[in-house]
Amino acid sequence: MPRLNRPTASQRARNQLLRNRANRENPEYAEMERQAADTRRRAIRRQVSEVRATEQVSNTADHRLRRLDPVLRADQQAADTRRRAIRRQIRQVRTTEQVRNTADRSERRLDPDFRAGEQAADTRRRAIRRQVSEVLATEQVSNTADRSERRLDPDFRAGEQAADTRRRAIRRQVGEVRATEQVSNTADRSERRLDPDFRAGEQSADTRRRAIRRQVGEVRATEQVSNTADHRLRRLDPVLRADQQAADTRRRAIRRQIRQVRTTEQVRNTADRSERRLDPDFRAGEQAADTRRRSLRRLDATYRAGEQDANTLQRAQARSTQDRLFQRAQDRVRRATARSIRDRRAVEQARNTLARRSARIAVRQATIDAIRNISQRVSQYRSLSGNRDAENLRNANRSQEIRLDLSQGNRTPRNIPIGLDAHIAKFNRLVKLGPDQICFCCKGLWFPKQMRTLSRVYLEEHCEFREEIYQNASQLAFTGESFSFCGTCHSNIKAGRKPKGAISTA
Repeated sequence: MPRLNRPTASQRARNQLLRNRANRENPEYAEMERQAADTRRRAIRRQVSEVRATEQVSNTADHRLRRLDPVLRADQQAADTRRRAIRRQIRQVRTTEQVRNTADRSERRLDPDFRAGEQAADTRRRAIRRQVSEVLATEQVSNTADRSERRLDPDFRAGEQAADTRRRAIRRQVGEVRATEQVSNTADRSERRLDPDFRAGEQSADTRRRAIRRQVGEVRATEQVSNTADHRLRRLDPVLRADQQAADTRRRAIRRQIRQVRTTEQVRNTADRSERRLDPDFRAGEQAADTRRRSLRRLDATYRAGEQDANTLQRAQARSTQDRLFQRAQDRVRRATARSIRDRRAVEQARNTLARRSARIAVRQATIDAIRNISQRVSQYRSLSGNRDAENLRNANRSQEIRLDLSQGNRTPRNIPIGLDAHIAKFNRLVKLGPDQICFCCKGLWFPKQMRTLSRVYLEEHCEFREEIYQNASQLAFTGESFSFCGTCHSNIKAGRKPKGAISTA
């Protein structure tokens, strides 16, 4: 239904001024005023119901009779129009009439035939008025301002867009119209897309529309299948594939400048790689590819030097105690998170078991090989008669020296050969006094060779429970700057953990 154009306030004021001026120059105005006075007198008489009923019957019959004359009817309509114009000068009367007319039109427009006839009449009247160029220009300005104001309402704008879409769909059913519109639209879009701002806005609108459509599962699935087939076909062209990879690289680089996006992508990639690396074949292929890439890049002396400098700097930073402790804490959290998944924990346990078994087998085999090599060398050495005689002579001289020392009362031979007897003798000397060293963390007794020391400066910087160590030391009347710990407590403190056997004085 076409919209009825209402005059603006300025247009209504101008029209009222013109009507007042015309009324003053019209000699019939006095007659109209007299008729108005007669009308008021009749209105007073009509307050009597009997008079009003009689007059209504008489007037109805009289009107019907007079309206049979076309000339009289036209004059009467003109007079009615003038009377309504005079009455409408009163704002209250005009408002009341507008409300009544609006309700009347709304009720009558429920009839499709009446609404169609009214629209046709409005269209003809507007067409006649628009033949005047000034009227046409004024109406266009007024319509533009009115539409701009009404389009601020999202509901109105959505309804107008839907109506425009339906009208265009009806017109496009004609092949010639559709072809002409496509050519015009293509040329128009090509020209407007030369503007970067317009192109960016159009891309954003297309992205939003696609996102809305993709919320429907069937549409999204169909689009994915179509896009996959299209991408595979286009990627057969090496040039296009290279351009597409370069464009993807640039887009990712731009997105990664946002810290949150970069962090989210890193976490997602890490989880994805961790899951895929559970497959031994994938891990082996990835390692081989990485090795080949590094080998190719290291052929460049500049790259190799830069990599060495970067590795040196990275190792120096990693050796910082705070960074190392923080990294270890992060590793523990990641391992704990990964181990919370039952399947991953089972895989890790199986892998660790196999690694430990392989390590034990390797150590055992290395020991056996070392003993076998020593035995073979000894056998080869003793197979020569000269070497065997020299060794016998050397052992005889050493035995004679030992007997001489023992005969002189020396119960601790100085020249015992380095062998099993020498180690046994050394062990006996060490255990005579027993473990007499106290650990400042667990307060256990240990042998001197089992103790490790840490300075007070190190404890201040890296140990969170140093106050407990200081209190244990004060109970032992210790006032030095280097604190002694057993091997277990020392390794736990260096790793940033509190030993399980630590003695707390709290």
